[in-house]
Amino acid sequence: MSNNALFISDQLHEALALYHTREFDTAHSICSNIILLDPKQHHAFHILGLIAFQRHQYSEAVPLIQQAIKLSPHNASFFMSLGDVQRVQELFEDATESYKQAINLQPIFPEAFNNLGMVLANVSANEGALICFNEAIKQKPGFSEAFFNRANLLRDIHDYEAALKSYDLAISNNPALLDSYWNKSLVLLTTGNYEEGWPLFEYRWKCLLSFDANKFNRPLWLGKESLKNKSILLFSEQGYGDTLQFCRYLPLIAAMGAKIIFAVEKPLFNLMKDFSQEYTLITMDSPLPPSDFQCPLMSLPLALGTTLNSIPSSQKYLWADPKKVGEWDLILGQKNKLRVGLIWAGGARPNQALLKAVNERRNISLAQLSLLSTLDVNFYSLQIGKEAQLALSHQTKIGWNSNPIEDLTNFISDFSDTAALIQNLDLIISVDTSTAHLSAAMGKPTWILNRYDSCWRWLTHRKDSPWYDSVRLFTQIKFNDWDHVVNEVREELSQITKADCQ
Repeated sequence: MSNNALFISDQLHEALALYHTREFDTAHSICSNIILLDPKQHHAFHILGLIAFQRHQYSEAVPLIQQAIKLSPHNASFFMSLGDVQRVQELFEDATESYKQAINLQPIFPEAFNNLGMVLANVSANEGALICFNEAIKQKPGFSEAFFNRANLLRDIHDYEAALKSYDLAISNNPALLDSYWNKSLVLLTTGNYEEGWPLFEYRWKCLLSFDANKFNRPLWLGKESLKNKSILLFSEQGYGDTLQFCRYLPLIAAMGAKIIFAVEKPLFNLMKDFSQEYTLITMDSPLPPSDFQCPLMSLPLALGTTLNSIPSSQKYLWADPKKVGEWDLILGQKNKLRVGLIWAGGARPNQALLKAVNERRNISLAQLSLLSTLDVNFYSLQIGKEAQLALSHQTKIGWNSNPIEDLTNFISDFSDTAALIQNLDLIISVDTSTAHLSAAMGKPTWILNRYDSCWRWLTHRKDSPWYDSVRLFTQIKFNDWDHVVNEVREELSQITKADCQ
């Protein structure tokens, strides 16, 4: 080996070591210098591509890795890296081809099989994904990530018993893989095993959530200490719907002798004023008064030992402002038909890839709902935002020309306004959103259009909900198939309108 070649080899080893310690600037500089010395040095291009990938500079990462492949077309690791970048970009077809090429070049490559399985699962090619995860585990028996990904797939296709076993194998092979505990909790809660599910549900703080459960610098209360004559901060932690669902626990905490400080998101503040008359109500960004304890709302079921048979306040526990209800009554005018509120999409989460994917699966388009438009019903939009406005402006082109949806959302500024409008309606038809939780908590008949891989709170194989007496679930019978759901809703709604006419 020449002195120049030896120097480049040493520099590559140093750059790779720096990459692994995330000293990207120095590694980048070394690789750039190597390419000046040897423009055909494929490993340098690959490392530069990996650095760009770690910096989320995907448009730069792809051509760098492709150049490495061009210079060394038989390197399976390069195709693996290219697939990883494409997968994050949601270029699933490209990623599939890259992973397959890596496997063709190197048949014993459990990581490539695992990642190919994740891509196939993303496009609902579940049978192929399961084959890939099983092959990854066969090639690498202690592969905890493959056990975890297989468990997620088994959960999504409703094989809950097998999913739990696979999560346990992921945990036994790598107890530090915290997402396994969190995801296992969701299966346990989905199947109604609240006793085992709630404790593991606490792993959410260590996994998906950016919110720090201990940010308030006061002791966490999980039911052990007496609250008699003590103050406790109860606070919102995730979405609006979670706050609306779990605020039902506040009266139980008050009955234990506690002084409650209730911190909520600003759009919920006015709605919660009447509910929280006996508590100190503040917004999440307000200065916090002192308190003896703190507890996030979604930890209250654990603290109070909630089982399926002890869920509190399944009937009405939230009310609309009577003055606003009267104002909406004037806006709506004389009633001559059944009034139905519609919401077809959840809030966009563009910066949270996992939640964004879930959001896309739970949403339904107005065009898919247009089968309802022929019914003798007055429909009202409860959908807020620019995308909703755009969809409604084109509704006559997508099947709603015979019975357009009335849009009065310009009069809505927060959840107290939404509640007042809901109070003037007869029925809410909604995908799984905060609006559905609000309607159900008000005791208003609420039909939830539920995706196949349903949220844990709706359990499994049910049309009702132990959390809300007024909820009916219309659940997909297979992935992304809304046709059955809409037809079932139309039939039920048609029966109600016929009954009203008799």
